[in-house]
Amino acid sequence: MISIIVPIYNVEKYLVPCVDSILDSTYRDFELILVDDGSTDGCPAICDQYATSNERIKVVHKVNGGLSDARNAGMKVATGDYILFVDGDDLIHCQMVEVLKNAIDSGDYDFSLVYGVRVDESAVGDLQEARLKPKDVDEKAIVQLTATTFFNGLCGLNYQHEVAWNKLYKRSLIEGMEFAHLISEDTEWNTRVCQRMKLAIVVPVELYYYIQRNGSIMNSGINRKTAERIRTFKRCLDDIPKEKREFRDKMLKMLYAKMVLIRRACKNTEYQETADAFCREVYQDTVKELLHSNNGLLSKMRSIVGYHFPGLYFLITDALDAKARKSSAAN
Repeated sequence: MISIIVPIYNVEKYLVPCVDSILDSTYRDFELILVDDGSTDGCPAICDQYATSNERIKVVHKVNGGLSDARNAGMKVATGDYILFVDGDDLIHCQMVEVLKNAIDSGDYDFSLVYGVRVDESAVGDLQEARLKPKDVDEKAIVQLTATTFFNGLCGLNYQHEVAWNKLYKRSLIEGMEFAHLISEDTEWNTRVCQRMKLAIVVPVELYYYIQRNGSIMNSGINRKTAERIRTFKRCLDDIPKEKREFRDKMLKMLYAKMVLIRRACKNTEYQETADAFCREVYQDTVKELLHSNNGLLSKMRSIVGYHFPGLYFLITDALDAKARKSSAAN
C-alpha cells in the first residue's frame, strides 16, 4: 500500500481540488493522510469532512510547525510500504500514482520519479479536464537513475531531482529520515536519499502540477530566505560522508557557485549583510577542504576568486562560456 501525505496550511481555496485529484487516481490501494498544520482558515473542517466520508483518509491536526514538520508528522502515522508527498495546493494527474507504482515495481528500485510542471494559478481551470485525460507512457523513454546521476542532477539544481513531491519512495529507503527545518528542504532531503539509494527509475511524463500562486515564496523576489539557502547547501555538504570524496568535491563546487550567485542577488538589498555573514561562516568552514579537494586547479581558483571578487568571477565565467560556445560552433 502507498501512503500519500499532504501537508496543509491555509490553502482553503485549493484543498478540495487537490484532494479530489488524488481520489480520482486510477491506482486505488492507498491511504491518504491530510496533515492540518495549524490552519486558521476552513482547512481543518474540510479535512474532517473528507475523513468522515472516506475510510482511506486519515487526518492529523497539529500546531503550526511548517512544511517539514507537517511531512514528518504524516510519516509518523503512515502505514504504507511506499511514501508519496503531495503539497496541499497542487494537483496530480489521475495516472500519476499508478505510473509511479508500476515503475518502481518493474525492477529493484529505491524510488520512482515522474515529471512535475509549473502551472500559473490562472490556468488551473484548464487542468481539471486535462488531469483526467489518459496520457501515453513511452516505454523507450523510461531511464534508470544511479546515485551518481541523481547527485549530478542535485548539484545542477535540476528541480525534477530536487523536489520531493514527484517521487514514490520505498519506505525502507527513508526509514528513520525526517525533513530538516531549512529553506529548500527538499534539496537537503534528497541529498540524504542519494547517500542511501542504489538505483531509481524515471518516467519522463508530466503528471504533477505545481501551482504557482500569486504571493507564494517562489514569486516573492529577494528576501531573507534567499540568503538562508546558503546554509541549506552547506547542510547538503555536511550530509555527505567524508569517504564519498567525489560527491563532496562536486557539492563543494556547487556550494561556492551558489554563494557567488546569492551574494549577487542580495547585493544592494537589506539582505546583503546577512548573505555576506552566511558566506563568511561557510567559507571559513570549507575553504581548507576545497583547497585539498580533487577539483581541478582552475575550478579551485574560480571558487576562491568568486568568493573574494564576485565581479571578476562572472567575467571569467562569461569568457569561458563564450570560448566553449565558439569551440562547439566550430565542431
